[in-house]
Amino acid sequence: IDASCLSGFVKIDWTDVRPLCSDDVLKYVLFYKPTVDASYSVVDTLDNKTTSFTYDGLTLISGCYAIQSVDSSGNTSQLSPDFCLDNCPLFELPNIFSPNGDDRNEVFMPFPGWRFIDRVDFQVFNRWGNLVFQTQDPAINWNGTNQEGKSVADGTYFFVCKVYEKRVSGVVLRPDVLSGYIELVTGGR
Repeated sequence: IDASCLSGFVKIDWTDVRPLCSDDVLKYVLFYKPTVDASYSVVDTLDNKTTSFTYDGLTLISGCYAIQSVDSSGNTSQLSPDFCLDNCPLFELPNIFSPNGDDRNEVFMPFPGWRFIDRVDFQVFNRWGNLVFQTQDPAINWNGTNQEGKSVADGTYFFVCKVYEKRVSGVVLRPDVLSGYIELVTGGR
């Protein structure tokens, strides 16, 4: 099995069993489950000359795959052993933004290209430790206002961000908590 996080495809290849043990195999049945603990479902049934299948344009590549052969009498083999792939999540945050109305860097959000994130627990605190903003949306999109919708002052804010990733084992909390400082600069809007 071949996969690419960046281009969103999974290619599954298997060995043709006809020369090895059974020359009357008529078809192969491909199974998929999104997580290790889920149940398999049939993806496709392929003729005996096909030993490859490609998923393209996927939003997630994680999952487990198995193949089964079917002979001319309708007998089915056992499922092949699971072959599981995991996603390669990416989520990084900047440390400055400038919500000043110039249409550049107006909102605090993750760097472009973030992927395979289910949700976040993102919180921003002012220098006195008071909660200023929070969201579970991985896009964050903080526009420099507090929870009442009022603009906050220029300055340094502290953030804490727990990241929940989409993995083959399900949605899991990333082991490292992101934290640090955000510089909010408007130039005195």
